[in-house]
Amino acid sequence: NYAAWKVQMLDILTDIGLDDHVDATFTVPTTATELTAWNKADRRALSAIRLRVAPDVVQHIQGETNALSAWEMLSHLFELKGQMGIV
Repeated sequence: NYAAWKVQMLDILTDIGLDDHVDATFTVPTTATELTAWNKADRRALSAIRLRVAPDVVQHIQGETNALSAWEMLSHLFELKGQMGIV
């Protein structure tokens, strides 16, 4: 159930302080030091996502290189859209 997984995953990411990595409103840092830290945190967020999906789902996001792209891919694949999403 993607809807339930999404809520729980957002809670996990919030709990570990990485929820901003799946929010498209974030700003990537520009200084080298901050960018290095941000990339490391993003990799942790991506790992958290990959470790909490079924093995058959990992194949869909194994090539994604950041948390946001993995998050968006999962949304594209599993989130109900339109009238079906309302029911």
